[in-house]
Amino acid sequence: PSLSRHQQLRQGIFDVLIVGGGINGAVSAAALSAKGLKVALVDGGDFAGETSSSSSCLVWGGIKFLQSFEITLVRNLCRSRNTLMQAYPHLVPEVRYLAALDPIDPFDLRGHLLYWLIGESFTRKPALAMHSMRGGGAYSDGDLPEGDAHFVFEFIKRVWNRGALAVNYARALEGKIFGGVHHTGVCDQTTGDSFAVKSRGVINATGS
Repeated sequence: PSLSRHQQLRQGIFDVLIVGGGINGAVSAAALSAKGLKVALVDGGDFAGETSSSSSCLVWGGIKFLQSFEITLVRNLCRSRNTLMQAYPHLVPEVRYLAALDPIDPFDLRGHLLYWLIGESFTRKPALAMHSMRGGGAYSDGDLPEGDAHFVFEFIKRVWNRGALAVNYARALEGKIFGGVHHTGVCDQTTGDSFAVKSRGVINATGS
């Protein structure tokens, strides 16, 4: 019979062991396995069950940072947003937001236009919107309509499709190095058994 994923963790030496099955761990595992490395990823619970499950699901360019004139930060955030929307259009669609404008609001349509220009005019152009209010601005960002976990799991599936290991309910314990090889303790949360996973490197992607 074929070995379970937990049993496969005990076999041989991996190029890298990634601890944490959120977005950072999943993307790292997918990228490294695409390079041909022998990769194992472990998570103590569900994939995307901790830090990566707690976001707003908004993929944005940081419009609020325009208030403090952090233009470089906004540009970098917009570029990252654009990359995700372009690479995964079915997972990160454009969504339209309506912002009510009042006399003390720091943004008017010019602010939304500036945000659009800093974002390399990637999304739909902002517009003046009137919906039973004094005024408003409509602008765009990205969104994860199916939630963070679905987005993370797309990368987990890529890891599996490339023959790498991604194992949940496998909690990482303490590790030691012997002869240049990491021996990381892992506890199978379904059976309570503990064993060592051998790897040439370890990436901590557990979040905070």
